[in-house]
Formats: sequence, structure tokens, C-alpha cells
Amino acid sequence: MSCRVEPLSPELTFGRVVRGLTSTDIQDEATRQALRDLWIQHGVLVFREGEISDRFQIELSQVFGPLERHPVKEVLVEGNPDLIVLKSVPGDVNIVEIDGEEGGGWIGWHSDLSYHGHINHGGLLRALQVTSRGGVTGF
Repeated sequence: MSCRVEPLSPELTFGRVVRGLTSTDIQDEATRQALRDLWIQHGVLVFREGEISDRFQIELSQVFGPLERHPVKEVLVEGNPDLIVLKSVPGDVNIVEIDGEEGGGWIGWHSDLSYHGHINHGGLLRALQVTSRGGVTGF
């Protein structure tokens, strides 16, 4: 694997950061298996400084298993239903106050698609535009 792997944080016992991964890397079955092994052993993988595109996100997702389309049709990306868009913009009606601060798009601790008859084993998130404050995702 030509990319680098390092701990997510010295304070955490789980998670790894994978730096510099490209679509060429994930064509190699040994790299694909190494990524699956890292995910099983460490629970969370954060990909940084690598390739970023819709196509790569789908290809990388497929490394970990077959894709399942999201059941909420309104969030599917037109022309590319293997992807969904989640967003919060000023003026949304989904504004909440937590610990005295207003924010948008907040969802309490949950497991995605828990209402399905089978377990959702994972999800690959990609931030296209990040907020200037907040934006925390818990694992």
C-alpha cells in the first residue's frame, strides 16, 4: 500500500488515518484487503490527502462491501443514486440549540438506517464544504 497509515489520535484506542489513497491503490487486491483489515481492527478510518471525487467515493465504498441505496429518495444525487447529499444551509428550518449555541443539521447519537431488517455495517462520509465552526461527527 503506497499510502500512509497512522493512529487517529494518541488519546484514542480506536481509529486510523489513511493518507494519500488513490483509485490506483484500491485496484490492488492486497491494498483492498489491508483496508478491510484496518477497518475491522480499528473501527474507524479517516481518509486524508488522497483522491477526492464522486467516482472514487463509490469505488472506495465498494472495497468494504456491496453498496445499498439509501431508501430516502429525496437525498439521492440526481444521476448518481449511489450517493446522497446531506446539507444544512442558513435559513433551514432544521436549526437547533445545544448548550446555548444554534446549529443546523444536528442529529443526536444514532445508527444510520437502524430501521432496516439488516445491519448497516458502515458508511463513507465526504465533506464537500465544511462549516467555519462546529461540524463535529462522533464515532
